Amino acid sequence: MARTFQNRVRNLQDRLANQDWRIETISSAEEGKPVVNGLANPWGYLALVGALVFLGGFVYLFVQREQLERSEAPLLVCGVGFACAAIGAVMKERVMTRRWVSVRARCLDHEVRFGRTPNGGRIWVVRALCAFPFEGETAQCTPEASWSRRMGEEGALRFIHGSADEGFHCHLRVNPQNPRQAVFQRSVSKPK
Repeated sequence: MARTFQNRVRNLQDRLANQDWRIETISSAEEGKPVVNGLANPWGYLALVGALVFLGGFVYLFVQREQLERSEAPLLVCGVGFACAAIGAVMKERVMTRRWVSVRARCLDHEVRFGRTPNGGRIWVVRALCAFPFEGETAQCTPEASWSRRMGEEGALRFIHGSADEGFHCHLRVNPQNPRQAVFQRSVSKPK
């Protein structure tokens, strides 16, 4: 029963991730298990607790707005919760990727599109199918990156280098425990 539910969640996640894309994403999660992000280290828990404290303070303010004589304490709770959530989210990402390795990858294919953010903004997104040698085997992944609309489609040149004649390549930061988990590396030092 639990496995069937996990398969359904994962199938839904894959369908949503690949909706309207020609290149299908290669998930970093185990086959048949849902993709879960956020609680990879203690900073992820701080972000979660901070978000809950922020929401709790906001709900308290909203529900008790008639009876409150002073709103400084609930506003302080909201501010502390927001700060914890923001710091936790940034630090979670830094801690999670600090041991990742830099690699130069071959871009087998890439796709650039103009889309919408959940809040209605417009952004450019690139998804690439990349291959690179890793621990004696060829690993593949599908990193994505986005940028503002003012940079236009040429913003993809920050991530994808080369030409159709010579072949395309990119620089990635790769999780050594799971090489399918990779992100584009914007500033390139010497990759391995």
